[in-house]
This record gives sequence, structure tokens and C-alpha cells, in this order.
Amino acid sequence: MRKIILRMLALSMTLISLQSYAIEETRFLGKKFDVPTREVALIVSDVGYFPNQLVVFKGEKVRFYITSTTDRPTCLMLKGKDLFVPAKKGVVSEADIYFDREENLELYCPSNNFKGKVSVFEHPDERRRREAREIASEKKVKVWIPRDE
Repeated sequence: MRKIILRMLALSMTLISLQSYAIEETRFLGKKFDVPTREVALIVSDVGYFPNQLVVFKGEKVRFYITSTTDRPTCLMLKGKDLFVPAKKGVVSEADIYFDREENLELYCPSNNFKGKVSVFEHPDERRRREAREIASEKKVKVWIPRDE
């Protein structure tokens, strides 16, 4: 009986160490994306979208998670983009969209006249890099060229 208990204890210790090893190996690696992904959760209620104003940066992919608190048929449409997502009570719907330029877009639902706004801005780091390139291209570089005699 004692041998059985010792074997079970050794087996459980092995399993625990394997699990902790797996956590150590994968926990702190993190995900790396080529395109930054922003996740936004929207709730459709009787009074409209919550939140009804969103801010994203140019060059980001946005993943919308949408649900509803009402039994009425509701949806999410994004004017200027091909995005339609139905919102049902108790069900979370997902949609991905990529924002490639600065603009102000309207979120709306035609069946309920709900409205919202998505503002797309240039990321401040990207703007600093662009301005530095513009300044560098404006400066003329003096180059000495020998004259032919």
C-alpha cells in the first residue's frame, strides 16, 4: 500500500512539474502581430451603442465583439466600410476590419436609428517619424563638385 502511495505521489509531482514547465515556456512569450490588433466590445441596448464613440489609429486592425441587451433585432453597420454584424441577446458576434486611412466613420443600425462614431487618427509615433522625414527632405545637402579647367 505504501509503495502505491509513493508511486502516485511521484507521478503527481512529475505531472505538476510538466505543467509548470509548460507555463514557464509559453506564459511570457506573448503574441507578436504584424498588424496591431485592437479589440473593442460593443453593447447594443434600448438607447443605443455603448460606447458610442471609438478612437483607433491608422494601420490598426480592429476586432469588434458585439452583443445586445434587448430582444429587438439590432445590428452594427459601419458607413464607408463593408461591415454588417447582427447583435442578438446573449450571443457575442465578432467582426474584423482594417483601418488604412484617417477618417471619421459612422456606426449605425438602420432598424433602430442608433448612431455612433469611429475616429481614425494617425498614431503619434508615426506622425513624428513622418515629420522627421519631411524635415530631412527639405534640407539641402551641399555637395562639393570639382570644376573642370
